[in-house]
Amino acid sequence: MTAADDAVIGVSGKAGPRVDFNLKRFNELVERSPRFVWERAMFCPCPSVNDQTQQPDPNCTKCKGVGWLWFGPAGYIPPPAAGTLDPTQMAVVDRNGGAVIRAYMAEATYRQAGYDTLGTWAFGQMHVTVRPENKLGYYDRLINLDSEIVFSQRILSGGQGVLALRYPAIVVTSIQSSTSDYLEGRDFEVVAGDVVWLAGRAPAAGVQLAAHYTCHPAWIVTSYPHVIRASVNDRKPKKPVVSPAGNPQNLPIRARVQLEFEREG
Repeated sequence: MTAADDAVIGVSGKAGPRVDFNLKRFNELVERSPRFVWERAMFCPCPSVNDQTQQPDPNCTKCKGVGWLWFGPAGYIPPPAAGTLDPTQMAVVDRNGGAVIRAYMAEATYRQAGYDTLGTWAFGQMHVTVRPENKLGYYDRLINLDSEIVFSQRILSGGQGVLALRYPAIVVTSIQSSTSDYLEGRDFEVVAGDVVWLAGRAPAAGVQLAAHYTCHPAWIVTSYPHVIRASVNDRKPKKPVVSPAGNPQNLPIRARVQLEFEREG
């Protein structure tokens, strides 16, 4: 958005560029963007096992050794403005009670690491912009409800019951062990993102499996967002403000994000 996109009529009656930020128009752009589940991040209270590196407890049952916890608003229920959510999307919301927001994601970046690893590795990042009231924090998680990616993982079988994949699955295309292939409809069904084994069809507990499926991509905020920024509002103020406080308005929040599994790679 440029100044020329939003001309105003000056005292002389001629169109001129705005000198402030048109928050209303920018919010309209954000509201036409995809839906994301926003989960806030905080440190896990587990004691560090190394005072020098601050490594979290790898045996912590609360954070599973990651060192971070994710949470959403207490008692959150998606409002009608969130739109219709299918069972897999609701499973994403319910995982940590995250809030459904709109976010504009663009500006992919590409960084090569061609000299410190064998071969060429590329680490992609994006920039995301949200409304001023959605104050993103470092390591917050954003899951895109309106996009799908292909994901593959290794997972140990727990025997009969539910095989909880890392991300709620939209479509499971393949589950295999070193000796068997498991098919949807014959061996399992997908219910609200989880693999539910049919009676007598689950591999024994402890068997190493590989799963291939589609899911909603999860992004992690990898830099401190631009949250402390504001602009004066000079669009036809009803009453001029001459105090040092002026009439500032908060600007949209912009942050750099990276796919969660790439961040850990």
